[in-house]
Amino acid sequence: MKTMKRMTAICLAVMLLAGCCAAAAETGETPRMILYTVYQYLGPDGLYLQAGVVDEEGGRWTLDTLVPDPDWNTGMDEYLAALLEAGKLTYAGKIEKIDIFDVESLVISVEDRGNESEAVCEGAGCESSWALDRKRDGSVRKVLLGVSGDSKFENTDPDAQALYRLLRENFPGVDNYAYSDMGPRGFQPVSILEFRGWQDIDFSNAAISCADINCLEGPIDVELTDADKERVLQLVTEGVVTGKANSVSTTGGMTDYWFTDAEGNYLCGIELYEGLMVTNDGMWYISD
Repeated sequence: MKTMKRMTAICLAVMLLAGCCAAAAETGETPRMILYTVYQYLGPDGLYLQAGVVDEEGGRWTLDTLVPDPDWNTGMDEYLAALLEAGKLTYAGKIEKIDIFDVESLVISVEDRGNESEAVCEGAGCESSWALDRKRDGSVRKVLLGVSGDSKFENTDPDAQALYRLLRENFPGVDNYAYSDMGPRGFQPVSILEFRGWQDIDFSNAAISCADINCLEGPIDVELTDADKERVLQLVTEGVVTGKANSVSTTGGMTDYWFTDAEGNYLCGIELYEGLMVTNDGMWYISD
């Protein structure tokens, strides 16, 4: 059985490495990784390791192996990058439920909120998830998204929570203790009213207007039926924000709805793009 001290060190250091990867494929032939999640368990026979990697083209790669004599001096990102380049990871298809452009927008925007994990148990192993923001000058900004298992940590930036969720959804075979007392809780759903600070607005007699936003022609007024107005009012007053979708800014394809009082004064407005709520820092999943 591993000691708490040993496993905590593994979790906080990002832990490990498992033997150097021998031959590598030709440089530049393999897309570079931008996200990865790893589960590690140190047992009597060596290091049991599971991993999931997302590359910059949206490819998914997996690893499930036992490393008898791990080398603790090499970073996990270096180890996985070498395995990926050498063709040692298993290809698992493209990422699901999200476009790679949206993933990259989150990776670029994600905030680094440290890596102070908290020891919570012993003997469960440790899962950790990371984003790699690759700069044009060749440098890499590494951001810890979450840790679960023997230690736990959550980067509470919504972009980080979205990326952590993406890794859980795309790599269910990587053991983890997410969304429990032993790991990140994830984005907590919140009403649109609270999220946007509209709790004190009186919508009872508000008028609703609408326009489609076209990047070439500008706003195009849209006539709403009574059913349309009821649907929009219900969305704003009863809808829930369930998490960040991306950090993309777009100039067209949106539909704007805005509310005015009896005197014509502007109360608030909501902008939608393909079912997502648009804000200054990106787009959000919502449900009514």
